[in-house]
Formats: sequence, structure tokens, C-alpha cells
Amino acid sequence: MNARVVNDTVIGRFTNSFCIPIVPFPDGNGRSSRALLNWMLRKKGLPPIYFKLTEKESYYKALEKADGQGDYLELLRVTIRELFRTIMRKS
Repeated sequence: MNARVVNDTVIGRFTNSFCIPIVPFPDGNGRSSRALLNWMLRKKGLPPIYFKLTEKESYYKALEKADGQGDYLELLRVTIRELFRTIMRKS
């Protein structure tokens, strides 16, 4: 995966995380933020990503760590890993 893809994913993930508090739906923040992330990825020519049920647990744990401790590293890893899987499936 090249540096542009990683950089675009990092920018998308940070923007996505900072927009969560402004979404007006009490139970729709995750869906809205993932839709925003996928829109940003598509604008950069990258495929949208969808976290499979088997990956949701690691995604939620990473999201909790980012929200609670401000540590975004694991959330970025989970997001980039899923983007890589998506790209490989399309190849």
C-alpha cells in the first residue's frame, strides 16, 4: 500500500472521529461517521470499507481507546487493515 493511500486514510479517520460528536442521532453516530469516511475515501479514488461482523469487536475496542484516551493508533491500524483487505478482494 503506498503512502498516499495511508495518508488519505489517516486524514479520513481523523476527520471522521472529530465529526462524531456533532451528529444529532443518539444511536447513529457510528453509521454516520463510517458513511463520512467512505465518502472521503471515494473522493480520493479508494474503495469504501465495511467492517465485517467478525471485525466489529476490534473496531469498537479501537474506537473506545481513541475516544477515551485520545490514542488513535489502533483505530488507524484497524481502518487501514480493512482498507487493505478491501483493495485485495477487488484485485
